[in-house]
Amino acid sequence: MIRAGMSMRFVTVCNIEHPILEVLKRSAQYHGIDLTVLGLGKPYHGNGTKITLIREFLASMKPEEVLVYTDAWDSLFVAPETRFREKFAEFKRPIVFGAEQNLGVRGNDVLWTWQFMPTYLRYPSSPTPYRFLNAGGFMGEAKSLLDLFDQVPIEANTPSDQTVFTQHYARNPDLVDLDRHQEIFACNGGRAGLEESDYTVLPDGDVLNEITKTHPCIVHIPGVARKGLGDIISALGLEDPSGPAPTYSEISRAMVWRHRIVDFLGIDNFTLRAIEANLLVLLILSIIGGLLFLFS
Repeated sequence: MIRAGMSMRFVTVCNIEHPILEVLKRSAQYHGIDLTVLGLGKPYHGNGTKITLIREFLASMKPEEVLVYTDAWDSLFVAPETRFREKFAEFKRPIVFGAEQNLGVRGNDVLWTWQFMPTYLRYPSSPTPYRFLNAGGFMGEAKSLLDLFDQVPIEANTPSDQTVFTQHYARNPDLVDLDRHQEIFACNGGRAGLEESDYTVLPDGDVLNEITKTHPCIVHIPGVARKGLGDIISALGLEDPSGPAPTYSEISRAMVWRHRIVDFLGIDNFTLRAIEANLLVLLILSIIGGLLFLFS
């Protein structure tokens, strides 16, 4: 819980300028948020670099001060600091991570499903589709965040900090809270292409999550400048009329249909991939069995 009068610090990490970073800055300014950009002009060795830079920043903060982090190229502020304070005070633990529908981890392309099956089975259930940790947005007390970072093997060249945090959370679910109702962090990981049905921009500029009926503080559409984010930026009027229009990437129809199937069946993306992987194994075994039968 945030102590009365305790300051909050808002940070993002980015090593080069980017049009969406400018939109993020404008959204922060609009809501009266003083945003610090870490890492400009510095080498970016992997996503672990952001944790290295945040750790250095945390060391300059008071232990009870609260830090809010969001990704630079795919996020927007949609609420003032007061709402962050109100929502954060409702959580039981001193650290809150965003949550998404996708088990967003990196591993062996061929053995991915079996590699992360123990992590998936160990993961706590969720009352919403947003079951899994997303490391693109988190907030917490400085001391608690430093303690957490000391527990996880993340170096500057770590390719995916989210993979490390996800596995650590699966083994230690009582360490942090996940924002499974998207009270603070709206994240559509695993639901790319469904933004129009998932989020509504209201006339007053607020954003409503249509699944949980909550009003988040940050909207995070994972991926660099995807069209779903562009549509929300446009609806909020955050584009710069005097500057070049950002270019947004389209989501493939195949991915959108996969996410619609997952949504319709009420499962998650890992389950669908596991089904596909096991069907492939059964097909291969059937072919091998057929060949052995023919030549026996």
